[in-house]
Amino acid sequence: MKSNFKFYLFFLIIFSNICFGNTFNLGIQDYPDTNKKIDGTSINDIIIEIFEKELKLKLKIIKGEWKDSYQNLENGKIDALGLVSKPQENIFLTRPIFNENLYITSDTKCLESINNLNNQIIYSYRDDKESINKLQFFLDQNKISANIVLVEDPTKYRADYYLNSELTALKSKNKLLISYLGPVSIGIHKKYKDLIPKINNLLDEKYGDIIKNHIQTLSLHYQQENFNKTLTLEEREWLKNKKEFNIFLESNTTLSRFSKSRKKYIGLAPEYILLISQIMKTRINIISKDTKLEALKNLVNKNYDFLISSKHHNYSENFLISETIDYIPMYLLNNNQKKNITVGVVENASSHDLGKEYFSSNGIKLYSSSEKLQKAFLDGEVRYIITPYLGYDDILLEEFKEKKLKDISLNFIVRKDNSILLSILNKALDIIEEENRIKIRNSVERDRQILLYSYNKQVKKEFFIIFLTLLICGYLSFKIISQRKTATKLKHDQLTGLQNRFIFDKIMKSPHKNDHNIFIVIDLDNFKSANDTFGHQIGDLILIEVAKLLLDTFEKREIFRISGDEFYIHCSNKFILKKLNNIVANGQNSEILKQYNISFSIGYYEKAIDENFSVAFDKADKAMYAAKKISGFSFVKFQNKKGHQI
Repeated sequence: MKSNFKFYLFFLIIFSNICFGNTFNLGIQDYPDTNKKIDGTSINDIIIEIFEKELKLKLKIIKGEWKDSYQNLENGKIDALGLVSKPQENIFLTRPIFNENLYITSDTKCLESINNLNNQIIYSYRDDKESINKLQFFLDQNKISANIVLVEDPTKYRADYYLNSELTALKSKNKLLISYLGPVSIGIHKKYKDLIPKINNLLDEKYGDIIKNHIQTLSLHYQQENFNKTLTLEEREWLKNKKEFNIFLESNTTLSRFSKSRKKYIGLAPEYILLISQIMKTRINIISKDTKLEALKNLVNKNYDFLISSKHHNYSENFLISETIDYIPMYLLNNNQKKNITVGVVENASSHDLGKEYFSSNGIKLYSSSEKLQKAFLDGEVRYIITPYLGYDDILLEEFKEKKLKDISLNFIVRKDNSILLSILNKALDIIEEENRIKIRNSVERDRQILLYSYNKQVKKEFFIIFLTLLICGYLSFKIISQRKTATKLKHDQLTGLQNRFIFDKIMKSPHKNDHNIFIVIDLDNFKSANDTFGHQIGDLILIEVAKLLLDTFEKREIFRISGDEFYIHCSNKFILKKLNNIVANGQNSEILKQYNISFSIGYYEKAIDENFSVAFDKADKAMYAAKKISGFSFVKFQNKKGHQI
């Protein structure tokens, strides 16, 4: 009866609005960024369309600034308001339509690093206490001395440093990420709260993606505007006449790989090429028919316009080299079960140059490709290899990662007679923001996981054929293979690749290094809600993302997935605060965790020499529950005498 009553009430509201001309007061935030039209549509237009076209309401549009509009929604003067992040007693929210970060921005002042804020004034809206607290925490955490000045309208101080939300910060070239701000929804006054399920369905089926794409397009539009402003008249005319560019990329390397199933190039290099193409609004064709040496010759012969390579190579004599696109880490992998000390590298690649820098020439063995190098390493031909462990390397190599040797810069390479193209590329690179780089790296990692998953499916298929053959050959062979397979599964969690509870319990019973006295417990916040709401596939994606974040800071042998969304870490106390701050920062910047409103709470404990391991993890667990009472992405240390300390 109660559900039927709600249905009839909703029907009567809609019917009375249509038949009797009752107006629905829709609040619209009146800012340049919310009114900015892309392909004839602004974000305000999209919100109006939801209420007018889909809900068939007779609207009265009431424009205003955020503070006044929010107060009018609370006291019932308006019935709904686009882009609201905080519920109140009279304000109900739809499901989130996008997530926002908090930034410091400036139209004129430099913001290349956090140090630019030292001894500066930062203007903030006086009534936004949550954002002010996040800013103060950020400054304290990074030991930055800055004066926060509270004002009624921070946008009047655009020439200075001012606190800004993501949507209104899109246009600013100079901005610095402070913190995750929270989800943004459509606010509905409580008398119309029965509209929320209908609006949520519209957002799920159509308008959620429309708004998300609009914001992404708006961000790119501002980047294109800023890029165009930097060009000289000569450069603008030259680029206008240049209909397209040709670039060479290898089709099966760490930086770029052609995916036959998706019929496109994936990897770090193709992602940056796509973004540069969008910023310049000029097509870039990827060609991969040549070898690297042939590509250099074709660059000279003007068959290619530019290439991507490492500045580590000595190209400066014959070519012009751009500013850095990004950096890739070069790792030394060590198969310490092998007695030889030979190091394998790819001939005439960055690994070759680093091999000559760190090893004697007599101990270097050359290979013609990354695939042959990795196979030789796993087959035991060489003990060490140097590889840019970044893109699509075999997942089996992970356990051999020993030391990062150096970060290698990636650069565009152009002919010496084409300085105008070099200048244009450098200006396009300067437009790329750190958030673009984070999204590209996350996209590369997602592609890598998908590719490895497809490899694993193929491996499983081949294994099944081998399994049947072995079964025919005899029961004994089958039993041996089964035992090996079981032993492998017992060691690692099948989803994340991390060590599991079985191996954790086994390691805890064995002798440990004296310096491994830190015990860490990590538990995800809001994971069950996300898993129930979006399904187990999204839950799996979140767990894989968290495992990746932990592996960026800790060694794989130190990390265990214990159950569900709980992780244990057992490590030394060396740089422990730096490591904890690092995983918190990486978590806050993760696009996947932001999208599904996931954070994590961390408790840790420094064990005494004579203390039991289980007791130590129990204390870390108590500290973790104390962290949950603070906020997301917090860590707490358990102290025996002083109690919990942040």
